[in-house]
Amino acid sequence: MKYPKLNPLLANQLSAIPPSLYDKVNYYPSSVELNSGEILENVLLVVAGEYYSSWGVWPHEDSSKEDINLGNIKYVFPSRNRIPLQFSQKIISYEESGMGYSLFYFVFKDGNKVLSLCGGICDFFVLPDSYLVEDIINVQPFARDNNQPIVPIIKTANFYFCLYDE
Repeated sequence: MKYPKLNPLLANQLSAIPPSLYDKVNYYPSSVELNSGEILENVLLVVAGEYYSSWGVWPHEDSSKEDINLGNIKYVFPSRNRIPLQFSQKIISYEESGMGYSLFYFVFKDGNKVLSLCGGICDFFVLPDSYLVEDIINVQPFARDNNQPIVPIIKTANFYFCLYDE
């Protein structure tokens, strides 16, 4: 499948965003401004061939994924919704809690520890209204307590893939 290449402006903007590494593939968690002026906060830009080698299917062929065309993007900039890189990389290092997902805790600066769920990509989450990503001070692996109900409070936020060729 052919995808457009990054123009020099977008390539320069993307170079300022540290990638997340999943399965030996660099994903760039970003926000984008579309040509229409609309802002999308949760977008993962990724080289098309690397994406396909990891997932084995194009995003538009997978009903569980959403994608946008690079040609519709005017600007790329860091996402205010992205959790700190060190935490997303720590989460993916945890063993899976079940088929295709991991349970873990976000630890916030007020001392609260909140059970969370991630399935594959761990950069964007729907945090409780009282928290911002800046309030996260750590993540910890899930430890089962037989008296504790397993009800994740925080789950992965919806996001878009945007594929491009090098």
